[in-house]
Amino acid sequence: MRMLNHRFFSAAGLVTAGAMLLGGCTGKTTDRDIKALTGGDVQKLRAAALQSPSKRVVIFIDPRSRDEYAAGRIPGARSLSLPEVPLKAPRNPDISSYGTILVYGNNPASAVAKGMTKRLMANGYEGVRYFPGGLEEWRRLGGEIEADAPAPDSQPPKN
Repeated sequence: MRMLNHRFFSAAGLVTAGAMLLGGCTGKTTDRDIKALTGGDVQKLRAAALQSPSKRVVIFIDPRSRDEYAAGRIPGARSLSLPEVPLKAPRNPDISSYGTILVYGNNPASAVAKGMTKRLMANGYEGVRYFPGGLEEWRRLGGEIEADAPAPDSQPPKN
Protein backbone atom coordinates (compact mmCIF):
# COMPACT_ATOMS: atom_id res chain seq x y z
CA MET A 1 0.00 0.00 0.00
CA ARG A 2 2.79 2.39 0.90
CA MET A 3 4.48 1.66 -2.45
CA LEU A 4 1.26 2.38 -4.33
CA ASN A 5 0.89 5.79 -2.63
CA HIS A 6 4.51 6.61 -3.36
CA ARG A 7 4.01 5.77 -7.04
CA PHE A 8 0.83 7.85 -7.16
CA PHE A 9 2.54 10.92 -5.75
CA SER A 10 5.56 10.44 -7.99
CA ALA A 11 3.35 10.08 -11.05
CA ALA A 12 1.33 13.14 -10.02
CA GLY A 13 4.54 15.10 -9.58
CA LEU A 14 5.79 14.03 -13.00
CA VAL A 15 2.49 14.95 -14.62
CA THR A 16 2.53 18.37 -12.97
CA ALA A 17 6.15 19.03 -13.95
CA GLY A 18 5.47 17.86 -17.50
CA ALA A 19 2.40 20.07 -17.78
CA MET A 20 4.42 23.07 -16.66
CA LEU A 21 7.09 22.40 -19.25
CA LEU A 22 4.69 21.67 -22.08
CA GLY A 23 2.30 24.44 -21.05
CA GLY A 24 4.89 27.11 -21.66
CA CYS A 25 5.63 28.08 -18.09
CA THR A 26 7.49 31.37 -18.41
CA GLY A 27 9.76 30.96 -15.42
CA LYS A 28 9.50 32.42 -11.98
CA THR A 29 7.39 35.50 -12.78
CA THR A 30 3.91 35.23 -11.26
CA ASP A 31 0.97 37.55 -10.64
CA ARG A 32 2.32 38.16 -7.13
CA ASP A 33 5.51 39.64 -8.61
CA ILE A 34 3.59 42.32 -10.52
CA LYS A 35 3.62 45.79 -9.01
CA ALA A 36 0.41 47.62 -9.90
CA LEU A 37 -0.03 51.37 -9.94
CA THR A 38 -3.19 53.38 -9.32
CA GLY A 39 -4.52 55.96 -11.72
CA GLY A 40 -3.19 58.70 -9.43
CA ASP A 41 0.28 57.15 -9.50
CA VAL A 42 0.16 57.03 -13.29
CA GLN A 43 -0.90 60.67 -13.53
CA LYS A 44 2.03 61.69 -11.29
CA LEU A 45 4.49 59.71 -13.41
CA ARG A 46 3.17 61.28 -16.60
CA ALA A 47 3.41 64.77 -15.09
CA ALA A 48 7.00 64.09 -13.97
CA ALA A 49 7.87 62.84 -17.46
CA LEU A 50 6.41 65.96 -19.07
CA GLN A 51 8.39 68.19 -16.71
CA SER A 52 11.69 66.42 -17.40
CA PRO A 53 11.53 64.72 -20.82
CA SER A 54 15.30 64.20 -20.96
CA LYS A 55 15.29 62.16 -17.73
CA ARG A 56 13.36 59.26 -19.30
CA VAL A 57 11.10 58.92 -16.26
CA VAL A 58 8.49 56.58 -17.77
CA ILE A 59 7.66 54.80 -20.99
CA PHE A 60 4.09 53.63 -21.57
CA ILE A 61 3.82 50.24 -23.26
CA ASP A 62 0.55 49.48 -25.05
CA PRO A 63 0.33 45.78 -26.00
CA ARG A 64 -3.18 45.99 -27.47
CA SER A 65 -3.89 45.38 -31.15
CA ARG A 66 -2.60 47.92 -33.67
CA ASP A 67 -6.18 49.01 -34.40
CA GLU A 68 -6.93 49.66 -30.72
CA TYR A 69 -3.64 51.53 -30.36
CA ALA A 70 -4.40 53.70 -33.40
CA ALA A 71 -7.93 54.45 -32.14
CA GLY A 72 -6.74 55.88 -28.83
CA ARG A 73 -3.86 55.60 -26.38
CA ILE A 74 -2.05 57.40 -23.60
CA PRO A 75 0.01 60.10 -25.35
CA GLY A 76 3.50 58.94 -26.24
CA ALA A 77 2.75 55.27 -25.59
CA ARG A 78 4.70 52.74 -27.60
CA SER A 79 2.84 49.93 -29.33
CA LEU A 80 4.55 46.64 -28.51
CA SER A 81 2.97 43.22 -28.98
CA LEU A 82 3.91 40.03 -27.13
CA PRO A 83 5.37 38.37 -30.27
CA GLU A 84 7.76 41.34 -30.55
CA VAL A 85 9.20 40.44 -27.14
CA PRO A 86 10.08 36.75 -27.23
CA LEU A 87 10.86 35.06 -23.95
CA LYS A 88 14.58 35.34 -23.14
CA ALA A 89 15.12 37.97 -25.84
CA PRO A 90 17.83 40.54 -25.17
CA ARG A 91 16.57 43.73 -23.58
CA ASN A 92 15.89 46.68 -25.84
CA PRO A 93 18.27 49.41 -24.60
CA ASP A 94 15.81 52.16 -25.50
CA ILE A 95 13.06 50.66 -23.33
CA SER A 96 15.37 49.65 -20.49
CA SER A 97 16.76 53.19 -20.28
CA TYR A 98 13.52 54.40 -18.63
CA GLY A 99 13.14 54.45 -14.85
CA THR A 100 9.62 53.02 -15.08
CA ILE A 101 8.17 50.81 -17.80
CA LEU A 102 4.40 51.10 -17.45
CA VAL A 103 2.18 48.53 -19.19
CA TYR A 104 -1.53 49.12 -19.65
CA GLY A 105 -4.42 47.61 -21.58
CA ASN A 106 -8.08 48.51 -21.90
CA ASN A 107 -9.14 47.64 -18.35
CA PRO A 108 -8.46 45.18 -15.48
CA ALA A 109 -9.61 42.28 -17.68
CA SER A 110 -6.78 42.89 -20.16
CA ALA A 111 -4.89 39.60 -20.23
CA VAL A 112 -2.50 40.89 -22.88
CA ALA A 113 -1.37 43.75 -20.62
CA LYS A 114 -0.73 41.44 -17.69
CA GLY A 115 1.05 39.01 -20.03
CA MET A 116 3.29 41.78 -21.36
CA THR A 117 4.10 42.89 -17.82
CA LYS A 118 5.20 39.37 -16.93
CA ARG A 119 7.13 38.96 -20.17
CA LEU A 120 9.13 42.14 -19.63
CA MET A 121 9.86 41.15 -16.04
CA ALA A 122 10.88 37.62 -17.07
CA ASN A 123 13.25 39.13 -19.65
CA GLY A 124 15.04 41.09 -16.95
CA TYR A 125 13.63 44.57 -17.42
CA GLU A 126 13.67 46.61 -14.22
CA GLY A 127 11.07 49.10 -13.07
CA VAL A 128 8.20 47.31 -14.82
CA ARG A 129 4.80 48.34 -13.46
CA TYR A 130 1.24 47.44 -14.41
CA PHE A 131 -1.68 49.87 -14.64
CA PRO A 132 -4.69 47.57 -14.20
CA GLY A 133 -7.27 50.33 -14.74
CA GLY A 134 -5.87 50.82 -18.21
CA LEU A 135 -7.25 53.17 -20.79
CA GLU A 136 -10.75 53.05 -19.25
CA GLU A 137 -9.52 54.44 -15.93
CA TRP A 138 -7.20 56.90 -17.69
CA ARG A 139 -10.20 58.35 -19.56
CA ARG A 140 -12.33 58.40 -16.40
CA LEU A 141 -9.61 60.44 -14.67
CA GLY A 142 -9.66 62.97 -17.52
CA GLY A 143 -6.38 61.81 -19.03
CA GLU A 144 -5.53 63.01 -22.51
CA ILE A 145 -5.95 60.52 -25.36
CA GLU A 146 -3.84 60.48 -28.51
CA ALA A 147 -5.16 58.86 -31.68
CA ASP A 148 -4.10 58.48 -35.28
CA ALA A 149 -6.05 60.53 -37.79
CA PRO A 150 -8.44 58.42 -39.84
CA ALA A 151 -7.40 57.69 -43.39
CA PRO A 152 -8.69 60.31 -45.86
CA ASP A 153 -10.97 57.82 -47.64
CA SER A 154 -12.65 56.82 -44.36
CA GLN A 155 -13.87 60.33 -43.54
CA PRO A 156 -17.57 61.02 -44.13
CA PRO A 157 -18.39 63.06 -47.25
CA LYS A 158 -19.02 66.78 -46.77
CA ASN A 159 -22.44 68.08 -47.76
